[in-house]
Amino acid sequence: MIDDQRAPPKHGAACSQDYLLRFLDECRLDEVLDVYSLLQEAMGTDSVEDLRSFRQTVSPSMDRRVQPRVVVATRDNQVIGVVVGAALKNVNAGFIAYSAVQEASRRRGIYARMRCSLLRRFTQDDGVAYVVSELDEQEWLFSKYIHDWKAVALPGRYEQPKAQGLPAKPLTLVAQSVNNGTTPGRTGTIALVRE
Repeated sequence: MIDDQRAPPKHGAACSQDYLLRFLDECRLDEVLDVYSLLQEAMGTDSVEDLRSFRQTVSPSMDRRVQPRVVVATRDNQVIGVVVGAALKNVNAGFIAYSAVQEASRRRGIYARMRCSLLRRFTQDDGVAYVVSELDEQEWLFSKYIHDWKAVALPGRYEQPKAQGLPAKPLTLVAQSVNNGTTPGRTGTIALVRE
């Protein structure tokens, strides 16, 4: 499924040219590899699961309870940004697993537009009540989620599990309501982590 949204042109020497937002075609291996390479480049190889696991993460045929949603930003058929998410049907939540924007294209609103497109898809197609991310409290994105996007840190101590080639590390789960101010409490957070 494609969500073809062209960004308006921007003017000035420091501004980007047009780019296109759409959803990943997981059947195109070259596109999946381009997305994976951008994530590794932007986040570091230690922060992105191994390729085999990643291909399963973006494949809708792996688990009926999990619907992958991957927004891709392209310019001249080159991937310049990505947000990887999934609708978790058993807990009525969206999950944002990864995001990256090519360094030369940062600070131009591309991430915010991709995220907005993903949230729209989560609410319209999946009916999620809230969206969750695993974040490091020391990173700038944590502050943006809490202050700008009105997300809340979920209760309890959370550690990203050692799995899919990733090391275990302490992170904070944050949730942003997309439907009537709903975010999970302690019981809902436990169910979310189990899922």
